[in-house]
Amino acid sequence: MAILNRLRGNPWALFTTASAFCWFAQDPAQLIIARALQGVGGAMMSPQPMAIITGIFPPELRDRFVDGFSRAVERLKPGAQPKETERQFGKEAA
Repeated sequence: MAILNRLRGNPWALFTTASAFCWFAQDPAQLIIARALQGVGGAMMSPQPMAIITGIFPPELRDRFVDGFSRAVERLKPGAQPKETERQFGKEAA
């Protein structure tokens, strides 16, 4: 239980450790548990890029960089078609 308390404060370590557990999983149940831990670690990491953007950029430039970050993340969405993404952000699809 002590290792879980240590990993709770460090999402990178939790995600990496869960990835190692995925590698060594010997049955589907172990793999599912390890993947769930990866999901928890990934969810704990997701606010960090936005916190970095708001901490680095001054308020007058922050909106531009948050918009750019949001567009980049949107394009990584599974199954997103480039034309759909361009239309969503106000660009005309050719």
